[in-house]
Amino acid sequence: MEKLEFSKKELNRFLLLGENNSYITDQNYPLIRAFKRKNLLAIFCTLRIKRETTTIKLGTYPNNSMEEIYIKFAVAQKIAKAGNNPNHVFVSNKIEENISNDKTLLSITNIFFKEKNLNTKYAKDFVNTLKKNLHEIFESPLKEFKKAYLTQKIDDLLLREKRGTAKNLLNYLSTLLNFSLKTRYFGEIDEILKILNHCSTLKDKYKKKFGNKKNLDKHEILKMINKLDNKQLIKVKKMLKEFN
Repeated sequence: MEKLEFSKKELNRFLLLGENNSYITDQNYPLIRAFKRKNLLAIFCTLRIKRETTTIKLGTYPNNSMEEIYIKFAVAQKIAKAGNNPNHVFVSNKIEENISNDKTLLSITNIFFKEKNLNTKYAKDFVNTLKKNLHEIFESPLKEFKKAYLTQKIDDLLLREKRGTAKNLLNYLSTLLNFSLKTRYFGEIDEILKILNHCSTLKDKYKKKFGNKKNLDKHEILKMINKLDNKQLIKVKKMLKEFN
């Protein structure tokens, strides 16, 4: 069993020189293997599901890029962790692919609201936040949704001091796309997962800016002042004079 980095160079070399029915293992992700067939490599992974080892087909090379393979592997891991068989999910998604090729944020939102019994105020804020801030892409196919577009939207909101809106936009978008993954209504999940991962990246990046800052009212300020001793009060007065 040979362990190799699954780069284009190594995969193409194995495709050209490898023996049929032999396989190599991904050195970065040892659960992934590439089996040599006549004119392609069949990519599989093995995962534990409810104490049983299951083999999941991730795609074929060069028909699928390794980026696509790794994305599908990440999805398979999440499905398996939840106790479900990724093979069943992927087959179900394949059947529904014809009706979901043109999936948009609008189409996912419509199904989301049909399935969920949401508070009216929350539902209104949810859809308005998405429509208002993602209006250029809201009714377009998800494959046209670019990471740079979302980053720019969040940066623009933060520049205008709209931290709450920026935070809600990422949260609502994540909620919507997680729903689409769990319900299996939508065929290909690659685009959905890419956007979800980018939402997580932006949340981590702006974690400090999204932090809740509590505004103290005058009663809380008075309580804090009353706890100070004379020396501390003198220091506070001195600092206030410097600001004047």
